[in-house]
Amino acid sequence: MKKSSYPHLFCAGILFVASLVAGGPARPVPHTVNQRGVSLQLRQTEYEADYWASVVLIHFMREGDQKIPVAALVKKYPYGKAKEIVMKGWK
Repeated sequence: MKKSSYPHLFCAGILFVASLVAGGPARPVPHTVNQRGVSLQLRQTEYEADYWASVVLIHFMREGDQKIPVAALVKKYPYGKAKEIVMKGWK
């Protein structure tokens, strides 16, 4: 499977759709990503170096999760579980 050369655009699209579903603004919310396409909000977490696990994290999130601190979010949705889902998906 070929990885997209534009993962940050994919992530931006997911965040935009998530903001609409959550009743957020009807425009993309500006954010910055690292060289791997992972939101800088996840720096200093295990998700920081794993684009696909960060995508799984976005899918895990439920209404109201956008408002909790990142430390609480990664505790609620541990990296190990997201990584396991990614690895199963690649098989």
